[in-house]
Amino acid sequence: MGFWTKSGTRGHSWWQVLDSHVKASRAWEAQESHVMKPLTAIIVGLLTISVACAQDPSVEAEFVASDVFRTGSLVMRTWKDLHCDGQYFGTESVDAGITALNWEFRWKQFSILPGFGVGFGSGVHTAPMLTLRWNLETRQWFSQGYVAQSLLRQVGREENTEHSIHATVLDNNHISAKVGPAEIGGLWEYTKYREENEWKGGLRGALRLRHHIKLIVQSVWPDWEMRGGLAFERASTSKTRCPRCQAAEIVEEMGIGGEHVSIVPSRLDYLAKCG
Repeated sequence: MGFWTKSGTRGHSWWQVLDSHVKASRAWEAQESHVMKPLTAIIVGLLTISVACAQDPSVEAEFVASDVFRTGSLVMRTWKDLHCDGQYFGTESVDAGITALNWEFRWKQFSILPGFGVGFGSGVHTAPMLTLRWNLETRQWFSQGYVAQSLLRQVGREENTEHSIHATVLDNNHISAKVGPAEIGGLWEYTKYREENEWKGGLRGALRLRHHIKLIVQSVWPDWEMRGGLAFERASTSKTRCPRCQAAEIVEEMGIGGEHVSIVPSRLDYLAKCG
């Protein structure tokens, strides 16, 4: 049953008005959930860490952002050399996430982690992805990088299939020199995702604030951009260690010097040999 307005036109009943508000709310929720997919994946990943940390895995997380770009990574060792890998990046037109499982291969201080996963996000179709990480850390140098390639075409939902592309991402690739608690070096990245299709290069600086936390600053160009963020590292304490390394560390912590120094070399010497 409706009602009559002062102008003489027939209005809508209260339940019709309520129904229209419910439909509008559902449409908004559908649009919002479409945009929030990558962020939801990050939240789920963080919750997974909080549960899995009880099993003492190694965890590496990093997030860097500017006013036009955001990127975050999360790598967690789960079983032996199997890792759960999550990568997020966002621009003015894309919010995308990539989750994968990868296996670590090590040679001295160099490690490489090939993997397979799935890419998803706002404005793109879900597609299988190949991923690759690497990490090199010595006394003087620190380098890492990330590459992801979609195996199927990922296209914006509002675009025609003629404009579909195979997405490619190179993110957080750098070579840095260590100077005390600081790191400084060059970085490069490449994004091929919808409208974005360009190489960027620049400088990266990092400062270790505490044992597990680093402050990160990046300057990239063309289209000059400043970014800032944090990195978190938590090594597994349950990993089997060389007995000689443990003995050398105990001697260092006890502060034994003099003639005993030549008998028990430093912990860093053993770490260099044992990897």
